[in-house]
Amino acid sequence: MNMNMNMKVKFIFSIFILLISTLSMADNRPGFVCGRFNGNIVEVPRNYVYFIAEYEGYSYFDRRAVKNKEGCDANFTILPLRVTWPEMHPVDRMKPDLNEEEIRISVIPMTNSTASMNMFKDNSINEGFFSKRSDVYYDDELDLYFVEQEENILIKNEVESYIMKRRIYWSENKNEVMSIIRCDWVQIKNEYYFCDINARIPEIDASIQVNIKWNQMHQWRKILLKSKGFVIIHLK
Repeated sequence: MNMNMNMKVKFIFSIFILLISTLSMADNRPGFVCGRFNGNIVEVPRNYVYFIAEYEGYSYFDRRAVKNKEGCDANFTILPLRVTWPEMHPVDRMKPDLNEEEIRISVIPMTNSTASMNMFKDNSINEGFFSKRSDVYYDDELDLYFVEQEENILIKNEVESYIMKRRIYWSENKNEVMSIIRCDWVQIKNEYYFCDINARIPEIDASIQVNIKWNQMHQWRKILLKSKGFVIIHLK
């Protein structure tokens, strides 16, 4: 019974992936997804794309999205990628390997809020949601500065408050912020768990965000360099 149910779930998932893939196949050569960032053409094999790439125009969730221009002459609004780490191979959606590490990469056009990483850092640190903020510390092992933010939320009918914590890490070069990493605390695990690395890819005037797990933080620099490199080598 369970086997039949699993087969049905896999079949439905396969059909769903096929449907969303066909939406983005127009004006893309078979097996690839192509688009532009500030005039720079990036083309990647389709099996690297996580969910669906989006182009300028209507949101993917808007039925009018079918009118959006796609392909190498169209502008990306987001190119989401999912790869194994450290091999940088595509992740098999149908046969996930629980022992395999992976990272998720999002490439987006440069905006006013991400063009200056110094401003990005200040906005992240001064986010109004957290009421407590630590002094600035330096982590020798990670070679990063960081602050910790915290907010205790008392939920109705709960005895203990819910703790929200976040660490903002950043690297600097001659007082210029080069990369920012935000890590969020997961109370049920009682540890920091999810992190996102944020930086720029000046070669294509785009911003990059790489989603990793806390246990991958010691490799943050290598992950960022390989993620940037992956995008750059797929320039047309």
